[in-house]
Amino acid sequence: MDSRQGFNMKRFKSSNGVVRLMARKCGTCGEAGHDSRNCDENDSNNDWKEIQKTLKKPKFIHISDSKSINRCGASKEWWPEKYNSDEFAQTLPICPACLEAKQ
Repeated sequence: MDSRQGFNMKRFKSSNGVVRLMARKCGTCGEAGHDSRNCDENDSNNDWKEIQKTLKKPKFIHISDSKSINRCGASKEWWPEKYNSDEFAQTLPICPACLEAKQ
């Protein structure tokens, strides 16, 4: 038996008086048998938060072709979530190398 199971069972009484044990679903992943306090998905969320801390603020907006490859040859980069808005992206200058490659 999974160590997460058994703690999150709830009794339901049906209309005919039969009491059943039903597993509650986790609020994080939606699976039955555990709750959000001990969900494996929380670990991946914590990992993503740690990754976000290492990402740098973008300096340029790159131009990509239809194959999603930057024209200047720069590798794809992840932006921190706080910079993932259209308002912020529109304030960035276009990469000069991408502009040269476009012409």
